[in-house]
Amino acid sequence: MKFSSINKSKIFNWSILLFSLFPILPNKIKGLPVILLLITSLFFFKRKNIMWWRFFLNSSLYFLFLFSFFITENIGLEAKFRLETTLSILVIPVIFYILIPSVKFQKKLLNNFIRVFIFSSIVFMLIVFLYIILDRDTIYYSSWFANKARTLIVEVPYIGQHPIYASIFSSISLIFIIKLFRDNKNKSLLKGILTTLGILSQSLFLILIISKAVVISLLVSLVFYFFTLIKSKRQKFFIIAIFLILLSSLLIFNRRMNELIRIETYSQVNLNYSNSLRLQIYKCGLQLIKNNYVFGYGIGNTQYKLNECYSESNQYKMINIYNSHNQYIDIVLKTGIIGLIVFLAFLSENIYYAKRTNNRLLLTIILFYCINFFTENILLRQSGVIMFVFLLAFLNKFNFKEASNKLIEEV
Repeated sequence: MKFSSINKSKIFNWSILLFSLFPILPNKIKGLPVILLLITSLFFFKRKNIMWWRFFLNSSLYFLFLFSFFITENIGLEAKFRLETTLSILVIPVIFYILIPSVKFQKKLLNNFIRVFIFSSIVFMLIVFLYIILDRDTIYYSSWFANKARTLIVEVPYIGQHPIYASIFSSISLIFIIKLFRDNKNKSLLKGILTTLGILSQSLFLILIISKAVVISLLVSLVFYFFTLIKSKRQKFFIIAIFLILLSSLLIFNRRMNELIRIETYSQVNLNYSNSLRLQIYKCGLQLIKNNYVFGYGIGNTQYKLNECYSESNQYKMINIYNSHNQYIDIVLKTGIIGLIVFLAFLSENIYYAKRTNNRLLLTIILFYCINFFTENILLRQSGVIMFVFLLAFLNKFNFKEASNKLIEEV
């Protein structure tokens, strides 16, 4: 019962579980779990077990950001802020591939992480609901309740989030709920009721603050997840039918989703339609890439170049407000085509490892994020980058092909 072997492991476990409270952690301390995990990981460092290849590949994007920092024409607060925001792309791989590569986690830790994350997501949802109900000042835009919710969720004290990132938290929570219920061998009536309530509450929350791309990404990811579990063609057909029914219903009956199939939202730039805005954003982004696709414009100059394009297109209201809204385009703008190749190699390596270890949960999470990358710069905010990088590194620690979950070093 030595402190070095018992208590440090408990502290380490708590530092991992702190990430599961991410949805309700105040925004000013979103980086705290990374710092605490880095400190506790120092106790487990073994020089001979370092995984240099996986470290460099998983942190390579940050090194490219550093390189782009020195070649950018505008080394100012924007560049320094972006390097600070994305620092977890370097620190988390340091933790998992240099400090603790020899440490394997018990499945119990994963299940506890999933349970606490679901709990914190539901708490976040209830706080937002309460804030919306108590609000008496915000206007109901176009008599559509979701617009009020999307406005207020950003203003919730301490934990307010952009609707896209709040939707990501709820989507991950839904994936976790389904995973937890499926793995539970003792499916009692109470657990079935709690699972149903969890799915319904998170689904209603997603519809309330609906972010179109996140919802579509979630539906596609869940179809993929179920396809990896079932072999029956009839069951697969049933899953596809449910997916098409849900998607069609949202496209027809939900106003924000309905924008996707309305021709007038694509005819000209309209600030009221996010898909209309994205057309102009992507037009500028692709035009800039065409002019400099080898090395890009640097981490501090990308928004400036986008602003120039918005100005030339007479879209002055978009200046300093809208980034590229596409993670792949953003990486090319910052680091060139070389950066995109490195980023795709990073994603491919994690997909390959997840397949090799039969880690369906990790594959589903990666797919979910990869689809979202087409419409949002997830790696530009701590609410996005920390959870993405941590989930990939953490879930990579579980090998579901192994007959038993023996530890190299018990944690």
